[in-house]
Amino acid sequence: LDYYTDQAKKLGYQDAIDAIQTLVQCNKALLGKTENIYSLGDENYHVDEIVKKMNSMDKSDILAPLFLFRCKVAYLHGDFQLARELLYEVDKRRKVLDGNPDSITHATYAFLTEAVSYSQLSKDEKKKALKRMKIELKKVRKRAHYYAPNFEHLKNIMIAETARISGD
Repeated sequence: LDYYTDQAKKLGYQDAIDAIQTLVQCNKALLGKTENIYSLGDENYHVDEIVKKMNSMDKSDILAPLFLFRCKVAYLHGDFQLARELLYEVDKRRKVLDGNPDSITHATYAFLTEAVSYSQLSKDEKKKALKRMKIELKKVRKRAHYYAPNFEHLKNIMIAETARISGD
């Protein structure tokens, strides 16, 4: 990543520099080397400043991977309400994930978050959650059709969860 950061710096592409640094910080966070489990910040990287800057520049779409990372961390730590809130932040910026490997990660965590939250939702929310789960399953089915070894197991889990929730 240092090579890419150096190239971006030489060319003056601040968006690329920020994106690369955010990826580095995601890796640090997974290793427990940031301020806390949900933050990418440390003494050299001030995530709140980056978020503020991107929002002020109307480039908040670039923040989708950050919110997706936080969603995954919240889900894995069992904070499903926070995972849902962060998922909606990703949804606002999902266009940036299209065609990106993170699009399947987004579909997976969207599905899982809705599934795990399902029993605590109101009737209207359950209807929306089930609809969303079916949309996300459709995306994974498509990937599984072309890349079965990588996605077939995920598709099968999602089918089983959909059946469990809908009572089939």
